[in-house]
Amino acid sequence: MGDSAKEKTKEGETEWMKKRRAIADKIKDWETRKHFLNNTPYMGEYVGGKYAPIKNWRTGYWEIKFDNRIIRAKIFRETHTTNDPEVDDRQEFDTKARRGLREIKKTQLTEQWEEWQQQILNLKLSHP
Repeated sequence: MGDSAKEKTKEGETEWMKKRRAIADKIKDWETRKHFLNNTPYMGEYVGGKYAPIKNWRTGYWEIKFDNRIIRAKIFRETHTTNDPEVDDRQEFDTKARRGLREIKKTQLTEQWEEWQQQILNLKLSHP
């Protein structure tokens, strides 16, 4: 997701430490507790970012805005890896053989919603 999507704050870190300590106090095994505390650092509060997808609850898709278009996906998976699997795949698969992006068909509900919005805009209501 990138560092631009999360912002570290002193208040957020204090709250994170309190919650983390409360969970750690319930762990009786010392090695497990130590492992938990060492592997749960404060990462920051989610504030969005340039390349961070945002869930559109009306449509149910994750969306990212690039230039003049919106890219939508039904699922979103955040990974914490240091390598890019796409770079590894370039050695085996030709980049020209990719299928590319495709249009997502609108559902009937989405079409009705857009039609309803357009009808409201066409009313040209004025406010008193």
